[in-house]
Amino acid sequence: MARVIFIASVLAAAALWFSQASPALSQEPPPSVSLVMFPPMAFVGDSITVTAIPQGFAATSTAFEWYRDGALLPYSSGVGRTTLALSTDPDKPETIAIRVVARPPGLGPIEGRATIQTLPGGPTQNLQIISGLTTSFTVKASNSNPDPGESVTVSVSTFAFDTTAASYQWYINGVRQSEASGRGKTQLTLTAGKEGETKTVSVDVTTPDGQNKSGSVTIRPATATLYWWTDTSVPYWYKGKALPSVGARVSVLALPNVSNPSALSYQWEFNAGFLQQASGVGKSSYSFTISLPVEEQVGITMKHPAGTFEKTRSIGIRPATPLVGIYEVRPLRGVVFEKKLNEFRAPSGEPYDFVALPFFFPKERQNNLNYLWTLNGKDILGAFAKPWLFTLTSNPNTPSLDSLSVVIKDPAAPSSPAHAALTVQLH
Repeated sequence: MARVIFIASVLAAAALWFSQASPALSQEPPPSVSLVMFPPMAFVGDSITVTAIPQGFAATSTAFEWYRDGALLPYSSGVGRTTLALSTDPDKPETIAIRVVARPPGLGPIEGRATIQTLPGGPTQNLQIISGLTTSFTVKASNSNPDPGESVTVSVSTFAFDTTAASYQWYINGVRQSEASGRGKTQLTLTAGKEGETKTVSVDVTTPDGQNKSGSVTIRPATATLYWWTDTSVPYWYKGKALPSVGARVSVLALPNVSNPSALSYQWEFNAGFLQQASGVGKSSYSFTISLPVEEQVGITMKHPAGTFEKTRSIGIRPATPLVGIYEVRPLRGVVFEKKLNEFRAPSGEPYDFVALPFFFPKERQNNLNYLWTLNGKDILGAFAKPWLFTLTSNPNTPSLDSLSVVIKDPAAPSSPAHAALTVQLH
């Protein structure tokens, strides 16, 4: 009897527990929406489909609002629009934030989110790489910054396809060049315009397998000059240019016709050897000393870091032989510099002064020059306060014919003396 009562009690307790627990077990989860992406792993350039999976509400009567990176996509949103089609960047990986807001009838808004990360590589990018390899070419100009009026050749070069079998359509500033276009015509020759006049040369290439690709190059005429000077001596009234001699210092300055020459990179060469220390941004000048009696070659390449300007120039500088001229000196006027004397005629009985003026000796050695005067074959020896000055005296009514000469030597370069001679006829 006791065992029956115990069983009945257990059954009664179990019935009470189930009656209390059954509401919790039968309660349904709250409505929600989840997002599924296909393909699950996306590469750059892939097309992606995102599907909203509703739970606890009907999709056909629900309005869906789709967002990409926070921006509403109105054309993809609407009632029953549970899918979203996406295109991705074919050139680089990207992170895309996707959000959907479902608005089922009789319920509040239900939101779902997902983040898509595209990966590098994949079939699309690989196809682009293959296509690029089979159609790539380079458009080059023989000179992108020619002198005004200079002839320039623009050409297509490639290893990707047979250039002789491809077709080319050439344009200058958008105007088709019919004579230069056609099958196998890989080059176009044009004449550069005026200073600063820009011409854009473009070409449309159709490869032998029918693929099309374009390229272009811009021609900007610009001038650049090299100006040089030296530190050799010339008389103050000399109107010519001082010429360099052995031992002289020579400076070369590049003068490109651009708006900001200090922004250019200057690459100097001396006798075809690159000068690293003298080269660099803004280094538009270079100086050197002439050590041998041979022509020195100085070259310069000027480049803008943005690639908008590139110019090459060179110059040959040959040392000159130092010279000396004999000039008359008058008491009230000074040097008669209009005429270098080869002969001199004057009445006898008066003293006449002559000066030897050196040309093209290095200035730093000018005070160390040696002057040797010779009269009628005899050297005039001795120490003189003004060794460059010679005074010829004569007696009245005593005609004479004299030969006067001078030699100037630089002790540092004794092999390069300067000579001058003068015939003096007094009557």
